[in-house]
Amino acid sequence: MDRLDSLQILDDIQVADSIKCNINELHSHTHNIHSQFTILTQNIVSIYKNLPDLEITLTQLKIEADIIILTECRLHSHKPLPYLPNYDSYYTKNQLNQNDGVVAYLKNTCQAKVSELNLCEATGVLIVISDFSIFGIYRSPSQTNASKFIDSLDAQLAAITHHSVLILGDINIDLIASPNEHSYERSNRLNYLNMLHSHGLMPGHTLPTRGNSCLDHVILKLERSKDKALVAVLNTTISDHNLVVLHLQHTIDRGARHKIKTMIDFENTNKTLINMDVSHLTTYKDPNTYANALISMIKTAILANSKQKRIPCSKRVLKPWITAGALRCIGLRNRLQLKVRLDPSNNILKITYKRFRNFCSNLIKKLKKQYNKHLIDRTKNNPKQFWRTINDITQYKSTNTKNNDLLKMDSEPLVSVNLVNSFFVNIGLELAENILTLPNPRSYSLSTKRIHSTSFVLLDTTPQEVNSVLSSLNSNSSSGWDGIPTKLIKLSAKVLVPLITNLANLCFHTGVFPAALKRSIVTPIYKGGNSDDVNNYRPISVLNTISKIVEKIINNRLVSYINKYNLLSNSQYGFRKGLSTQDAILDLTSMIVKEVDRGKKCLTVFLDLKKAFDTVSIPILVRRLESVGIRDTALSLFNSYLHERTQQVKIGDYVSSEANVTYGVPQGSVLGPTLFLLYINELYDLNDIEGKLVSYADDTAIIFTAESWETAQILAERGLARVADWLRANLLTLNISKTNYVCFAPYLSSQPSDSFSIRIHECALKHPNCPCPKIQKVSCIKYLGILVDQRLSWYMHIELIMCRLRKLIYLFKTLRHLVPCNTLNKIYIALAQSVTTYCISIWGGANKTRFLDLERAQRSLIKVMYSKPIGFPTDDLYRISGLLSVRKLYVLNLLLHAHKDMSLQKNLLNKRRKDCVATTYQIRTKFAQRQYICQSTYIYNKINRKLNIYPKQLHMCKKVVTEFLKTLNYDEVENLLERIT
Repeated sequence: MDRLDSLQILDDIQVADSIKCNINELHSHTHNIHSQFTILTQNIVSIYKNLPDLEITLTQLKIEADIIILTECRLHSHKPLPYLPNYDSYYTKNQLNQNDGVVAYLKNTCQAKVSELNLCEATGVLIVISDFSIFGIYRSPSQTNASKFIDSLDAQLAAITHHSVLILGDINIDLIASPNEHSYERSNRLNYLNMLHSHGLMPGHTLPTRGNSCLDHVILKLERSKDKALVAVLNTTISDHNLVVLHLQHTIDRGARHKIKTMIDFENTNKTLINMDVSHLTTYKDPNTYANALISMIKTAILANSKQKRIPCSKRVLKPWITAGALRCIGLRNRLQLKVRLDPSNNILKITYKRFRNFCSNLIKKLKKQYNKHLIDRTKNNPKQFWRTINDITQYKSTNTKNNDLLKMDSEPLVSVNLVNSFFVNIGLELAENILTLPNPRSYSLSTKRIHSTSFVLLDTTPQEVNSVLSSLNSNSSSGWDGIPTKLIKLSAKVLVPLITNLANLCFHTGVFPAALKRSIVTPIYKGGNSDDVNNYRPISVLNTISKIVEKIINNRLVSYINKYNLLSNSQYGFRKGLSTQDAILDLTSMIVKEVDRGKKCLTVFLDLKKAFDTVSIPILVRRLESVGIRDTALSLFNSYLHERTQQVKIGDYVSSEANVTYGVPQGSVLGPTLFLLYINELYDLNDIEGKLVSYADDTAIIFTAESWETAQILAERGLARVADWLRANLLTLNISKTNYVCFAPYLSSQPSDSFSIRIHECALKHPNCPCPKIQKVSCIKYLGILVDQRLSWYMHIELIMCRLRKLIYLFKTLRHLVPCNTLNKIYIALAQSVTTYCISIWGGANKTRFLDLERAQRSLIKVMYSKPIGFPTDDLYRISGLLSVRKLYVLNLLLHAHKDMSLQKNLLNKRRKDCVATTYQIRTKFAQRQYICQSTYIYNKINRKLNIYPKQLHMCKKVVTEFLKTLNYDEVENLLERIT
């Protein structure tokens, strides 16, 4: 799951939210945005003809933009530039053709410096205002090869010293990939995006601005912690291009405030705990009393050894690399600047100031680089600290959860945080009531087909086990409601471990989970979309450390019991040791490939459940636990754990009042996911679905196959009706709008007709024209981090990987000056290569030309790492770096996955033909030939004949194959794959 989280972090990295709407709809999307800066860009075709239409549009929008950038203005030297009230105008003088010309209108109150850009095969203006460098560019579509333009823009960007950069205008490079695009169009787009990302610039939107093409760009480089941007593409009739609006909100740093910090003396707290008399705890027989007394004792020790320290503004170090000498340097620079303003005609003073300003800027950059390098050197032997330092320096994992926007739900922040808590507490109840109040709901029996005869036993824990569990916890994790840090419990383990052991055993004997351990602090984690909407947040529970320890001990016993008796379905891959998202996707795609290869029609439905973890019915879950053998005292303990839980929501410094939780299992807990798997497990035992299920927790796909699409439709509707009945009976809500299906076929001509549709029937008749809801047919869907398309061509997924890699280019540009090459390679393998190799054995059979594009993105990143020019030879690049190309990574991962799944049979070791150790799958179509089931055995047998890897351990196999692949050139790698490409 960590790999999936890393991919999600990359996918979530964006510089702006984007929407496409009509003029009259814009206000509904921007009413909560307090825009401090607004820029409009429009391809106007002719400024003399269409400027009046633009003015009318601005009146309708009720927007007074700070900057208006117009492209393809068709400027004429003998015609005066049209006047726009309250704006100063600037325009390009070096027109390349009769359609050329960029005009920038700046509000007359703006303090800006405007100059003309020197670009190849394009024209533009550069506007420097405040901390922003704004490029307004027009590039004619007559230039098919954009390489000269890209190189010239690269040079212009390299000369920019401002941190924030905006590029707007009609670039005529389509940011939307199209299956019918020319090779030069694809090459232009990829080279353009790779160059932009090397400067830390990212597209603010990829929405169509002319027809189905995204030609009018908004490219941004902003400080994500300070700047918030919204790009709106408006359907207008000014020209054949849409109007693009950029709203920019810049958070002004108001300076340091006095800070009150509670300082805990851990050493003295530990001594206080050692000297405390704990004998009275052994007399308690009630877990509630025991837990309260234990927590109270620890809090008393903390309070006795804590003090609040007020850190004044003058003592706070916001930028620790700024030394006393640097501060004096900055002060002198500011005084020189003031003198220049007072005496602007003094050229000697101007030159002196500029030289000293440049010296000061270079000094600060050097100090920052030295400070970051020192941090990395200091933590290089501590992996956790090292990666935390890397994340801090590069801001790879942004700590901004955006949940502060939820405080705007009411004028009073405390009211807002209580509203958020009320939403999270009641969401399960509301969804359950919606199901229970359905008119004449179809019934479904909750009786379980089998009752497990063996009983689950909670054996006593030991101090050794408690200490092992405690050691596995993160020392820097957030404290729960009690404010007891995990670090303190680890430091005082000698005193506290025996007491926690007694508490856990007391819970096991009495079947009571203490109320003090059922209190949680909930942190809303932003998922995407409108940050003001509480529906777009996931509630993560922060439990106190003692609760985490007891829960983990219980969970270890429960998981061991589940695995021993094989209680979970083989179709469930979530939260299970030895199984991963890659296994789930491989199982899913292999089933699809085999069915399509046999000539069957394959229809796969991807289910989406609303708030699945939050809507678990506790009474149903308790019955489910009893059915798998959890009885008597153990069942009482789980019943106690699930009932009467309370939670508070914390956003910033605001904490809500406490509220009771009546539905759901706590997200963020150790025990919650295991309980959810048991809750949903009965779904996979339904024999009458007539489809094959694959699940990772609540992410479920159902595969229906038949001889014809009509039969597949009947089976799918019948199976979905059954699934919907089961979900309703278990008070789980299916999200119809996000439940989609894909019809898998080798060719587009093999797809069902346009009239084909799937309904989730709630009626008894199942009539084609009944009012039951339809689910949407899609050609591609994102499942567990990869894009699965209807032909399993993987083209769209490779586009996604390239996007992920490009987002890492600037990160490595930051790091290359701070760490040596061997360390940089390790970071590359951990961040970039892990992104590239995620499920590569599944999607790696894509067309070779797509791999060339992906390797181009990979090489762009490696060239940045090693400070090599764009034209640096490919073979030399891989030789210097010691890294494998994407094609070689595919071969390596394919072999390792196949090797892991094979069992050693000694009789095969003596075979004369050692290339036939892997059993080949008999295929019928080229569709299957590209996929894992065919490629894995073919390539494994071919390489085994060269290296005899079959009898080797997995780690030795990896080492041998890696060294072998490093010796191969491009053509030799292709020869390994020639049969299937």
